[in-house]
Amino acid sequence: MTTSPKSSVSPVTVIGAGPGGLVLARYLQLHSVPCVIYERETSASARGQGGSLDLHGDTGLEALRRTELLDEARGLMRPEGDVLKIMNKTGKVLWDENKEGGASATAADSTRGRPEIDRTDLRNLLLRSLLPDTVKWGYGVKSIAALNNDEYEITFLNGQPPVVTSCLVGADGVWSKVRPLLHSAKPFYSGLTMYDMFIPPGDLTPEMQKYVDELGGKCVIYAAMQLPEAFLDANPLPEVGKKETIAKHFEDWHPMNRELIMAADESSVTPRKIWSFDPDLTWDSPLTGVTVIGDAAHVMSPFAGEGVNQAMADGMDLGQTLVKQYHHPRPSTSLPPFPLSFLPVSPPASISPTLREPDRASLHRRLRAFERRMMRRASPEMRGALDNQKVAFGDDSARKFTAMFKWFILGFVVDLVTAAPKRAFMNWWDSE
Repeated sequence: MTTSPKSSVSPVTVIGAGPGGLVLARYLQLHSVPCVIYERETSASARGQGGSLDLHGDTGLEALRRTELLDEARGLMRPEGDVLKIMNKTGKVLWDENKEGGASATAADSTRGRPEIDRTDLRNLLLRSLLPDTVKWGYGVKSIAALNNDEYEITFLNGQPPVVTSCLVGADGVWSKVRPLLHSAKPFYSGLTMYDMFIPPGDLTPEMQKYVDELGGKCVIYAAMQLPEAFLDANPLPEVGKKETIAKHFEDWHPMNRELIMAADESSVTPRKIWSFDPDLTWDSPLTGVTVIGDAAHVMSPFAGEGVNQAMADGMDLGQTLVKQYHHPRPSTSLPPFPLSFLPVSPPASISPTLREPDRASLHRRLRAFERRMMRRASPEMRGALDNQKVAFGDDSARKFTAMFKWFILGFVVDLVTAAPKRAFMNWWDSE
């Protein structure tokens, strides 16, 4: 847990205690910038956080490294989970990294490749790293209004007094209450509806484990289907027989797929509509102290595995942006005149940063520059997620998905040589 001195500056106000908001808060507190998070859920355990996710080197893993949590996170990661198996609906295996040494290749180093981590473990790690009472649980947002370009009033569903802040960050998901302050664009339904569910370890038979090649004893199922947007509302799952209802959609698939669904804990079944923003989304705003991160900024289909990783990168980038605005610049030290300048100079003792209220014009410029960097980084992933979804649900999808992975390394090299330098230059340009 980090410690932070008392400060006279107003705190950064974050709406939402997801990975992006928590990474942001952790980085701010490491640099003595006060912050508070208002979260709708009543506690950290009020709702399941879903299954696992893979952490990517230049986003999720880098955010953990820069927030000094990577060493602790290593004990929670599963590098052996960084493998993929592709089968068609008849059960024929077309791609199996379990047989190609994929697990052993990364097991020795949990910071290489894309190690898996449970979403709950990741969230709890970030929560433990924060000062007590940083997160205000049970504070669902009723409304947010801009009093002027510099101040924003938040009212809560729990009847607590409104809060006025001069620095507001929306990390509150796809239906963000903060985002409408910045622009009126809304996400569109991707055409995909998903049911996720969890199989308790004791209910996984040896045949099931062999079918999925799951080494850890846990199994999360995402049963995804292309359905009309209104399908879930018109066809709610029954109180009893949820699994049977879902399994009927897979009657012409290999029987083991239905057995896996039927083995799930019925209380864990969660239906979801999958939303996405237009990958070309950009915006501008006269508000000097408001921004959004994560799904609130760029929700995307899960078919790139980038949602949480991009949110963590957002939190990291925004944290760096805000720290520069809240810290007084340290006075520069000049060398004494010759010949004394050749004498050994002892490094100065560590000096705690002096905080200040940000200059509004500077904060406005830096937040808009941050948003441009964020969307430039996220946009290719948003587009890739939609493209991957089309492949996954198109004709002969298993074979095409396999072919796509065979060309993945070549595509990575091309991006490294062409697109990556351009992104680096544009990010530098925005930081100036």
